[in-house]
Amino acid sequence: MSFPEFQGCERAITDSDLDAVERRLGINLPLDLRQHYLHFNGGRPVPSFYLFDGGVYKVEKFPPIKYGKQELTFEATYARLVLGNDDFPENLIPFAYDPGGEFFCYSVAKSSFGSIWCTCGDNYAVQDEGPVELAQSLHEFLDKLQSDPYSD
Repeated sequence: MSFPEFQGCERAITDSDLDAVERRLGINLPLDLRQHYLHFNGGRPVPSFYLFDGGVYKVEKFPPIKYGKQELTFEATYARLVLGNDDFPENLIPFAYDPGGEFFCYSVAKSSFGSIWCTCGDNYAVQDEGPVELAQSLHEFLDKLQSDPYSD
């Protein structure tokens, strides 16, 4: 898998760290998402803009695992958004966010496994504000990140 540059990453983590997170949260991280976190523990992608269907999505940051401000880690984000929240879409793992607080998520649903979605609204049950599928894979999503389309 090729990666864009990531800035502001936290200290590197290990497979054991990821195993501990999975046990704590009761999830299994897909292999490509695990590999990403082993290369880049959080941080800001450069470039950071994803253009899709006339829309521009800015990837602000990937929350780090284990290190950094505890309330901003992947674990805290997952617990806050997913655990005990019946409104958050099932089978989505939030792994990054935009400047407005929307989340980029990895699908673990059988019908769309590996695809990348954006939550696009706090009312996940309303179709117009529900998740939008952006890419078929994490690799495609990261590979298509580009520079700010509005800059000179």
